[in-house]
Amino acid sequence: MFLLDDVLIYSARDVAEAAGCEFALLSNLDATLDPALRLAAADDPMLERTARLGGAHEQRALRRYQ
Repeated sequence: MFLLDDVLIYSARDVAEAAGCEFALLSNLDATLDPALRLAAADDPMLERTARLGGAHEQRALRRYQ
């Protein structure tokens, strides 16, 4: 989603995200309306750890498939 002349534009991805998790959509909306919130979210240690663990899991799964 993005703002175009003060109009919020949704994409198909945003609609799919809303169907799966309303909180994720609202977090994305907050970050779109106030970019300072996006920067604050980037400093989330739990998010960084989750991303690291998820990446390691994906690599293990990929090696098993190969």
